[in-house]
Amino acid sequence: MGNDTWILASFVMEAVFWIGAYVLILRGSFKNRIHYMPVAAMCGNIGWEFILGLDLFPPCPVYWANCPDFIMRPATLAAALLDVVILYTILRFGRDQFTFPAIRKYFAPLVLGGVVLGFALNYGVMSEMYTLNVYNAPVGGIVPEYLQAGLQGGLYTGWGLALMMGILFIATFFTRGDLRGQSFLIALFMFLGNLGAYFFDLTATGGRLIPLLHLLAIPSMAINVAYALLLFRRSRELGVNPWKI
Repeated sequence: MGNDTWILASFVMEAVFWIGAYVLILRGSFKNRIHYMPVAAMCGNIGWEFILGLDLFPPCPVYWANCPDFIMRPATLAAALLDVVILYTILRFGRDQFTFPAIRKYFAPLVLGGVVLGFALNYGVMSEMYTLNVYNAPVGGIVPEYLQAGLQGGLYTGWGLALMMGILFIATFFTRGDLRGQSFLIALFMFLGNLGAYFFDLTATGGRLIPLLHLLAIPSMAINVAYALLLFRRSRELGVNPWKI
């Protein structure tokens, strides 16, 4: 199996499990009338996915010469559109989960403002952050010494968001104290999606990920595993089938 095939297979793994997690999140949200995605996580994700899905920065990293844009872009845009529906579930069901009066009163403007801020932060980092071009990737016919973050497939903001999401889901578990708006199956899908993303990044870069990315990715996946184990154990304690939403 050629290297490009392995890269594509790992991306398909990432896309299938993350889109699957979003579908399960939406199913649980509408079924149980509670938002499953932490608000801050959605605010960051939706901007990241629209930036790449709409090709404001290319979803194909420049270090993968044979990247199939016709697959990468639609998959990312599909995730972004699912995030729009997740945003709706937060606006529809999220207000009642907060007790602070100001948050309840201005819930919708705060959430929408968070979406705008998340988009701006993602785009700002992708535009203004440069790292050493350890991949020797060509841009415009030359190999620059430094490579714009936005040309690297959303690596830095993507893994930063993954780490933030992992922490927020753990916080949700301890804050709610039960299984409301949570599911072991969703947690498992998120872990497998991140594992696919890690394989993709390692394979596409020829194993040349800089240490910062390992420091973001590995703790993210460790937190995913911890969260899944917490939900599995709590499900068993409550007599709930962990394999159902």
